[in-house]
Amino acid sequence: MLAAMAAVYTVALEGAPNRWALATAVIVGLLALIGTWTAFADARAPARVRPVDVITATVCALATLYLSRNLGIAPLGAAAGVTASLGVAAIPAGAIDEQASQAGFAGAFVGIITPNITVPWYWVALSGVIAGVLWSMACRTVLQGAGGRIGMVAFMGSALAYGVADLFGDRGNAVLLPPTGTVATWAVVPVGIAGVLVPWMLYRRAGWPYATAVGVPALAVCGGIGLAGLGVAGPALAATWLGGGALAAVSSKRLPNAGWLFLAAFLYGGLMVSVSRPVEGHVGTVGVLATIAVLATVAIRRLLRRMPLPDRPTAP
Repeated sequence: MLAAMAAVYTVALEGAPNRWALATAVIVGLLALIGTWTAFADARAPARVRPVDVITATVCALATLYLSRNLGIAPLGAAAGVTASLGVAAIPAGAIDEQASQAGFAGAFVGIITPNITVPWYWVALSGVIAGVLWSMACRTVLQGAGGRIGMVAFMGSALAYGVADLFGDRGNAVLLPPTGTVATWAVVPVGIAGVLVPWMLYRRAGWPYATAVGVPALAVCGGIGLAGLGVAGPALAATWLGGGALAAVSSKRLPNAGWLFLAAFLYGGLMVSVSRPVEGHVGTVGVLATIAVLATVAIRRLLRRMPLPDRPTAP
């Protein structure tokens, strides 16, 4: 996980659009290092791999790929639809539990591929298997409750699988999303914030299953973006929203209320604007940036709690 965050952020910093964006990204990155140290302090040994997590992640990866490549559905809309279906399967006493549904969400991230991608389907399946294994082992033991890890394990699974494919000369055109072009700051930031707060409220406050809380709004938003005809900005806005759903899984142990969540969502939107372009198109990158935003917010909260408060003046 540390290697994934470092790799994405190092590449991303090279493409910061200006000095202010670069300075902001560096500060957020340093804060994320502090938050990472705090979050790893309560890490435990990796858990055993659950077959249901691996199967769910793999099936969802292939389902998203099929909807996108064979049926021509927009990739992010396909991922949102698969995630919403997971919510139905994860209702109380349903076919799968919440952990497996989250593994499936990671698989849906893996399957975000446009119909013109030439990489064979079995490498996508391998990516889903790796993401499912990583989620099953790490979700309860490493960075527990830190939002964004779902997208991070999708990034890690895809990076590993396509690295192996490259060794066999079978990588093909492995760009996983088309270039999105320039997106205005005012558009990305509020979309990122809403993409975090809406699923979080449905999940934490209304008691919806996590996959339902993420998938249903994402399906509506992706459909609306498609109907609005936003051109190259559409995929970036949809990806920002879907990544916000990954961040919404953050636990109250990490961020205890909506105020801290809003700060994390704001940092996430800022990172999407400032440093996402060099690494756009790689599955799960939005999850890595969401995790960095959460860890930076955890560090800010910790630092503020350690600051001495000024003494109140006493009455004469």
